[in-house]
Amino acid sequence: MEEKPFEFKYFVIDDIYRDVLNSDDTFGISFQKCWVSLCGYIDSDTILSIMILSEMFALTIANDVKVYADDVKDIEKLLKLYNTLNVKNLLISSEYEYLKEDMKIIEYFYEKSKDVIKEGFPRRASDFFEEIPKFYVEKVLLGEDPNHRLENITEDNSFELDYLIYAYYYRGIFKDKLTEQQAFDRCLIKFKKYLEEDS
Repeated sequence: MEEKPFEFKYFVIDDIYRDVLNSDDTFGISFQKCWVSLCGYIDSDTILSIMILSEMFALTIANDVKVYADDVKDIEKLLKLYNTLNVKNLLISSEYEYLKEDMKIIEYFYEKSKDVIKEGFPRRASDFFEEIPKFYVEKVLLGEDPNHRLENITEDNSFELDYLIYAYYYRGIFKDKLTEQQAFDRCLIKFKKYLEEDS
C-alpha cells in the first residue's frame, strides 16, 4: 500500500498531543516516543522522513518546547535531506505547499539556533522569534491563505482533511485552552460540510 504524507502528518500530531493529554509525559518525552514508533520511516532518508520530521519539529517550535543540541543536529540532517531530494516532484501540490512553507520556518530557527544551543543548554523558539510564526496548517485553518481554502479539499485529499481536523482539535485544547468536548464540538462546526457528506 502506498503511504500518504498527510497520513503521517496527522499520525504525528495525534500521537504526540494525545500522549501529552492522556499521560503525565512532557512534550519532550512524547516527542521521543513518537520518534521511536516511526524510526523505521525516519531512518529511511525518503520523502516520508522529511514529512514526519518536519511535522515533529514544527510542533516543537509552535509549542515553544525546549530544543536540545541533539535536536539541532537532527534538524540539520532534515535540512540536508530536504535540499538533496527532488521534493517538489515527489509530492502533490498541496503536500509540497505545506512542506515548503513549514521548512522556511524550521530553517530560520536552525540558522538562529545552531551556534547558540549547546550541550546542556536548551533553548526555545521564543528565544529566536519575536512572535512564533504560524505554520501552514494554521494559516489554512484560519483562512489566511487565499490559494488554499478548506472548501477546496476534495475526497482525493482525504488525509489532508484528517490532518486538518486533528490539528484544529488539538489547537483548541493546547492553544485556545478549550476542554476536549469544546474542541470536539468546534470541529463539528468547522468541518460540518465534510462530515455531512460522509454521513
